[in-house]
Amino acid sequence: MDFGSLRLLHNDLIQPNDIALDIESQMLYWTNGVRGTIQYSGYTSSVVGTFYTDTSAYLFGISLDRYIVYFSDWNSNTVNYMHKFNPDGPVLQLKDNSTALANGLEVVEDNRQPSGKGLTDLLSRI
Repeated sequence: MDFGSLRLLHNDLIQPNDIALDIESQMLYWTNGVRGTIQYSGYTSSVVGTFYTDTSAYLFGISLDRYIVYFSDWNSNTVNYMHKFNPDGPVLQLKDNSTALANGLEVVEDNRQPSGKGLTDLLSRI
């Protein structure tokens, strides 16, 4: 795919704060801070879906791995995560509100994490 020619057009996009690419499924995910939503679309699709909504949140950073969507909420000063294939499932907290606001997020593959601290550990809590 030629990413130089890729444009995202969406009429309801008020304040996109971060974007993440799901290369395996060829999807884009982004946070919309003012609306408190995580939305998604296919690389070549104009159809936009809403993955998650929390109108009390100001969603900022977003990152993905194979199974999990990670996102920061500036209103609660937390980093949260949920299963990518179960958006109606629980939203779990990864970072509490005791430190500075989280801006951008990055995910590192499980096989590069210390034993018991990676994806397998997170998935066991969902």
